[in-house]
Amino acid sequence: MSVGDRCTKNHFVLEGCLQMYFLTEKGDRRTTHFAIENCWMTDLLA
Repeated sequence: MSVGDRCTKNHFVLEGCLQMYFLTEKGDRRTTHFAIENCWMTDLLA
């Protein structure tokens, strides 16, 4: 997703783990959320 995009999807983790992150202007990765098995993940504030 890009700044200003509207999130239209939800993700349910069946197995494993998801990481949500963004990249800074310098290209560094900043983690905002993790979702483990049997949890939902979405980005409501994109």
